[in-house]
Amino acid sequence: MVRRVLQPLHWLFVKRFPDVGTRVFVACDGTVAAGPFAGMRYVDRAIGSALAPKILGSYEKEIQPWVEEIVRTEYCDVHVIGCAEGYYAVGLALRIPTCRVVAYDVDPTSPTLLHLVAARNGVEQRVDFRGEFTPSSFVTKPDGRLLVLCDVEGAEVQIVDPIVHPALLQADIVVEVHDAGQGTIEDVMRHRFAATHRIRRVVAAPRGIDDVAVPLPASLRRRDVERAIHEGRSYGLTWLFMTARQESDVTS
Repeated sequence: MVRRVLQPLHWLFVKRFPDVGTRVFVACDGTVAAGPFAGMRYVDRAIGSALAPKILGSYEKEIQPWVEEIVRTEYCDVHVIGCAEGYYAVGLALRIPTCRVVAYDVDPTSPTLLHLVAARNGVEQRVDFRGEFTPSSFVTKPDGRLLVLCDVEGAEVQIVDPIVHPALLQADIVVEVHDAGQGTIEDVMRHRFAATHRIRRVVAAPRGIDDVAVPLPASLRRRDVERAIHEGRSYGLTWLFMTARQESDVTS
């Protein structure tokens, strides 16, 4: 009863006093304005992350060069573990027209938003939502090269495990490591894949207004944008890009 009363009041409040993420979304006409997925039609909310950086194109700027490398590689299968509303799942389906994307998330709002973003961009036939990632998720061997993107808020130790998921030994993997510079989880990842993968690393850095690569709409104040582009992450957090070595490299 209380929820039925409060929900309409919440939407009235949002409509009357939209937050800066919503204002960025409206000012950019609901479309990602810059970054690797510029032109992608989006939704007015983000699951577990900030909306404005995704719309303005500064989201996870540290790994954007890796995204461009991924697009050039033209993977056959892409598995996005922790897909949220579909920024990477739909974005990569758009940028790699020949790939099949399998998306996973345990958030109950994820499938609805993911399907909406996929439909708005005409890729719903190539984006398959599976819910929770399990050991059976890699049963079907891809016909070509496999990419795994993993952002699971600390559960990467359990998921990015080649003993549980042997297909990871042949996959290229981008994993967000959530121990904020302490190195414990990163050490585990490096130990697991040192013999089979080339491992690159990048560290999260604070954002500034110069990270926004598009002219700001007149309706947005610079101060609001400076606040909005902060992604709410712990700086010192790292990403690893682990690319599978060729068999000759492993045995040499």
